Amino acid sequence: MTTSPDKDPLKTQALELIKGGQPQEAESILLSAAEEKKSLAVKHGRDAAEAYRQLAAISSIYDKSKARKYYAESAQLDPFSVEGMYWHGSMQQEAGILDEAEHAYRRVVDIGSGQENHWVCWSQLGLGDIARRMGRLDEAMHRFIAARSLADRLSK
Repeated sequence: MTTSPDKDPLKTQALELIKGGQPQEAESILLSAAEEKKSLAVKHGRDAAEAYRQLAAISSIYDKSKARKYYAESAQLDPFSVEGMYWHGSMQQEAGILDEAEHAYRRVVDIGSGQENHWVCWSQLGLGDIARRMGRLDEAMHRFIAARSLADRLSK
């Protein structure tokens, strides 16, 4: 539902600027408002993703399918969380949904590149396990070696 211009002061101001021959100023005002709303949406999305991760952690104690659903929701809300994406992959792998798990683990490795953290290491191991199960043994070996190398660096 959109707000009518007479009830939204920014729209009213933008329309007045346009009528006054100042469309760039109107654009600037509306762009600023849109960027602020986008920023709030991102923050709220991350907050919601964290709430779903907490819900998933609790649900995993008694209902793995619910936990898997909640981790998937968390990953969708915050696709840049390496921890959330790892757990999404892990739950999918445990359920045998290997294409989703592989996608999630690859996402962790991609967004975590340059970061030396245990989520990337565990995702490399997950990718190795999936590659092994799929008969892609060279890839599996590559992933296991990458995980070991990272684990060695993390342990120092």
